[in-house]
Amino acid sequence: PYAHARIDPVTGKKVPDAVILQKVSSGTLHVAFSTGCLASVVKLAKECVAVDPPSRPSAAMVAFRLQTIMKESFDEGHTSIV
Repeated sequence: PYAHARIDPVTGKKVPDAVILQKVSSGTLHVAFSTGCLASVVKLAKECVAVDPPSRPSAAMVAFRLQTIMKESFDEGHTSIV
C-alpha cells in the first residue's frame, strides 16, 4: 500500500522499511489509492489505517460497510468497487 513511497524522489534510492514504518506510525505517510477506486471504499480504507486505534472500525463494521458499498455500487451499475 506504500509503493508510492518506496523510492526517494530526490536520490532515487530505495527507502528503508524502517523509515516507511516510522512515517506511517507518525502519520506523515498515508496509503495511496488508485483514481478508479470508489470514494466510499477510500473513506473506509483510510479509517482502517488510522493512526489512532480507537478510530478504526471493527471487523464486523468493515464487513457490514463493504456489503453496503457493494450493493449500492452494483445497484448504480458499477462492476467493481476498486
